[in-house]
Amino acid sequence: MGSDEESNLCSCCLRCNLKKGPNIASTDPAAGSAYRIVALFHPRKQRWDTHFQLREDGRIEGVTREGRATARLLDFNAEERVQLRRLLLQQGWSSPAMPELLSSLPINGLDGTLRRSRATPGRAHLTTGS
Repeated sequence: MGSDEESNLCSCCLRCNLKKGPNIASTDPAAGSAYRIVALFHPRKQRWDTHFQLREDGRIEGVTREGRATARLLDFNAEERVQLRRLLLQQGWSSPAMPELLSSLPINGLDGTLRRSRATPGRAHLTTGS
């Protein structure tokens, strides 16, 4: 089991954390019956946009072996998650409240508790806590 030092932790939702559990690898669904085992996407060492693509329909598509295995294991495209993403894409970003919401969130690597994050500074607005 890994340490609980900040350099070994990653922000994620409870659902993804429970789905990931102790797994460090999964199978690539594109490998078909070959059951190719691949490492999961590593958020501290890899870039999200290299391994995933957010589609207009709200689905997250894994574009690499690691991305596909991670999306499958964490169930990124469960229907209720896709519906929420679709709603956010259709209405959330164009909402008059979006600029205020974004400005209220800490910037990764720069603000609040995310100041100590080792991820690429300024690449995301996130919230911590529950």
